[in-house]
Amino acid sequence: MKNTKTDEHGKGNGYAGDGFGDGTTGFGTDGLGLGLFTPSFITLVNAIVAPPPLPFVTAGQNGASNTLSNLFWAYSPYAGLALETSAGFLTTQTGNGGFNLFVGTNGSWSLSFDGSNKVIGSNTCGNTTTPPPPAGNTVVNLPGGGSSYTATAGNITVNGGTGWDTIQGGVGDYMIGGSGTLGGGLAGNGNCALYSASPGSVLVDMQNGFGYGGTAEGNVYVNMNQTRGSLYSNVLIGNSSGTDLKSGGNNSVLISTGGSGFEMRPDGSGNILVSTVGADRINFDPTHGWLLGDDNILLGFNAAHGDFLDLSLLLGGGSIKELNGQTTASNFFSTSAAGYNPATGTGDIRDYVKISDEADGSHVMFSATGQVQTAGMEILDMKFVHDLSVQTLYQNHNIVA
Repeated sequence: MKNTKTDEHGKGNGYAGDGFGDGTTGFGTDGLGLGLFTPSFITLVNAIVAPPPLPFVTAGQNGASNTLSNLFWAYSPYAGLALETSAGFLTTQTGNGGFNLFVGTNGSWSLSFDGSNKVIGSNTCGNTTTPPPPAGNTVVNLPGGGSSYTATAGNITVNGGTGWDTIQGGVGDYMIGGSGTLGGGLAGNGNCALYSASPGSVLVDMQNGFGYGGTAEGNVYVNMNQTRGSLYSNVLIGNSSGTDLKSGGNNSVLISTGGSGFEMRPDGSGNILVSTVGADRINFDPTHGWLLGDDNILLGFNAAHGDFLDLSLLLGGGSIKELNGQTTASNFFSTSAAGYNPATGTGDIRDYVKISDEADGSHVMFSATGQVQTAGMEILDMKFVHDLSVQTLYQNHNIVA
């Protein structure tokens, strides 16, 4: 999903009826919730992807070409995200498996399933009643202390124990997370709905507590604050109070709509991370499939909101660091670190992280050996963000080692 560029469309005259509007609302009245016109939207995406980059809108798809893609998106910092999937993207009982989605910069969102009149979104929060567990489900009670349970057989009601629980979802599952104390996702703790065994893409709505497609089809979430997608393209939407979102693989879209300190984690390449109003933790974890040099895009980064890049697993503040397939310990915390300062016990962050300011935004570069100025490799492409200082971000804890 790296094939993205910026263009001037979406402000001024816009594309009336093609998703992007007049520059005030950003998206036309024929847009989300009223049924997007897939061929027209694909044409728009490809027009935006074409160079040269300009500073008002960016777009992309999850394959190398139209025919190899089934997910298309466009984003403007003035309007938000418009996303459309083709029929069959999900294996679902709702519509034909395609949908269109709009996410505003204020975290509000609306999703319409193609082939049906079903609409979900943030405006249904508080008006949606969580159903009781199905009477016909098999009931499993997890022990205390935190458990991992595989419920892929489907139609299982899982009652969490006294710790944090991870539940591998199956069709028709009803997940009730354990009684561990919730809060910010800073420690990576929480009850997780996991879909690494799903045979296809999943759509997870953590705001209203429902899953769609693959082994998420018919899932209900109660007291869950983490989700990890399948190994296919996924769309994961967080709760407005915060959800840890982990892509599960490549070419997924992770959408944070609020919360403080909850993570957005790319587990591979081609992932699109969308930050709206929360204080999001962008986590780079080589132990879950991400490698140095993977192409991932962050939309909506805002240091003033408290967004931060967690580089602790790369710089040595975390556990292991696997870069380019090899376990490599950064020397940032050693006396041999570039720019080592005995007062801090670390090297100079500017030798390990560099932000390259380009026309389309800020590109975050990293070097495990403190040679970022000459031998750094990109770890994140932050669209529409300019004039960032690595030193200032580090001092203000927007970069965490």
